[in-house]
Amino acid sequence: MRVEGPVKPGLRMECADGRRLVLLRGSAPALFARQRATHRGVHCARTGRSGSTRSG
Repeated sequence: MRVEGPVKPGLRMECADGRRLVLLRGSAPALFARQRATHRGVHCARTGRSGSTRSG
């Protein structure tokens, strides 16, 4: 088995200071979120660049 280097998953969550989160699809942001001050949930905002993969 040869490993050329680290591979980032196609869909991943990253976090930053200020209780901020970003969901990335590849290198493009798909969803932004910020943890509520009460630590009971998050506020979310979609970018509109990524559609649902579900059909129905």
